[in-house]
Amino acid sequence: MAWDWIEKSTKRLQELGGEYKQHHALLERLLALDAAAAREEMTRAWQAMDDRARAGLKMTLAGLTLSQQAATSSAEAKLRLERLKALHTLVDRPEQDAPSVPRPASTEAAFTTGAARVTNKLADVAERARPRAGQLIESARKGIEQHGPAVESAVKSVISELLKADAPPKSGASAAEPAASSTAPATALQGQWSGTLRHLASEGTIACDLNVAPSGRPVWAFHDTSGFRERELTHEGQRLQYVPPGGGVATVTVQSVTGSATETGYVVDYSFEGSSNGYLTQKYQRLVLTGRLRGAQLEVSYSEAGVSSFGDKTGLAATEGATEYRGALTKKA
Repeated sequence: MAWDWIEKSTKRLQELGGEYKQHHALLERLLALDAAAAREEMTRAWQAMDDRARAGLKMTLAGLTLSQQAATSSAEAKLRLERLKALHTLVDRPEQDAPSVPRPASTEAAFTTGAARVTNKLADVAERARPRAGQLIESARKGIEQHGPAVESAVKSVISELLKADAPPKSGASAAEPAASSTAPATALQGQWSGTLRHLASEGTIACDLNVAPSGRPVWAFHDTSGFRERELTHEGQRLQYVPPGGGVATVTVQSVTGSATETGYVVDYSFEGSSNGYLTQKYQRLVLTGRLRGAQLEVSYSEAGVSSFGDKTGLAATEGATEYRGALTKKA
């Protein structure tokens, strides 16, 4: 088992090294082209990439820009920095011009994109610090140190946005249940959304009702022995456990949660264990939901993957499967 993990990790590192070389070569080629030719080639290359490759390209570009800030000041260095900034615009523009096709972003791609934003923030702070220094390299470093709080603030803001970290609960609040977000400014996502999601591999459909809190984070709705209840999903590691009306125990563990003015979603592990008349039912699933606001509609992607088993003391019959649905929800008046 350990050797398999080491072998997979080594292979992934080799893949990352190869991807970085490809991204670096593409960016260097774009730097040598005029604006029109660079835009045309960038658009063509961008459309051929998946979300992981796009995130890797952004990270490579951000790293080149940050390293250029420390280069000795010269006409060539200044020109290269200006062209790198122009490439940032080219990287963003194909993403805006490309057809809007909802796709589930991988955790690796999301984290790499966030890291690229952090690196870009650092590059911007370094650029602002350089003109204030009296000397070239040494004074630029001193300028960055002088503006350390600004760097720290920039990094914290981006990491907070990336991880969607909540503020620590106030005194008297339960650690398992952070302070409610009812006092937070309402977002355009707040409210009840409903519609139909279509199975990607068949003509099957499911009804979807989604409640979004003022923070933009989704609300988990469930029935227990006390009736209908709702809980806002607020942070990684949050755990909900309840007894459904038919008995057994259901457990929801939050792996990640998203909430902003235009996006909402979660990744949760759901499990259920129950017994009736000598029969044991078990279910373990990874549920993923992402919603993006597009005009007056909320475009939603939802997937389930896991295993279910049913049986008695003589043995269990297990089934494994994965399904994915997509569709658009409309907000209830």
